[in-house]
Amino acid sequence: MSDIYETIVTQSDDGRWKLQHLWFNDDGQFSITDGCDDHEDLTQDDVDAILTDVEKNNKKYDEYVSKTGTDPAGMYYVNYEKKVKAGLTVYYKRWVGEKPHGLAVTTVRVLTGKHKGVYNPQDLPKPIADYLLLKHRTLSNRWVIDGFTKDDLCEGGEDITYVNDDYFQCRAEWKEPKASATVKRELRAIARKQLN
Repeated sequence: MSDIYETIVTQSDDGRWKLQHLWFNDDGQFSITDGCDDHEDLTQDDVDAILTDVEKNNKKYDEYVSKTGTDPAGMYYVNYEKKVKAGLTVYYKRWVGEKPHGLAVTTVRVLTGKHKGVYNPQDLPKPIADYLLLKHRTLSNRWVIDGFTKDDLCEGGEDITYVNDDYFQCRAEWKEPKASATVKRELRAIARKQLN
């Protein structure tokens, strides 16, 4: 059974970094690939030369990442997104089209987080509107929680914390990209740890 023998990072003549995998194949031979299915066969001398330079290349790459805060070869695991939570109070009204279309939202109060404030449904920040599955019904000119009725509210859910006759409270959660400065700081920290 073929398997990855070593993962290596190399820098090409034009200065670009790339990740490659040294494979030990079923037939007892080595090959190298850059992640796609194209394997280039190697001789034992090629393999020895590559393995001799692994530590030197890794150190050089760690120094590069430590200096620049970038990971062009994708060697390090860094989460580029963060979870964001916000408490919401969603005001709604019942209407004749609720069963097929959903509750009609009148306003939303964002209680916590960077979007704190009171919003008309059409002005909600996109992640909150997406979380609530808001949809504009042109014919009735209503903003609705797509397909979500009062019965669904009463059944509850782990994110719904309170239900009243004309509003409910919930904890919204979504993912947003981390600030690039945060990602750079995290990459530098990992690279420095590797260097020690």
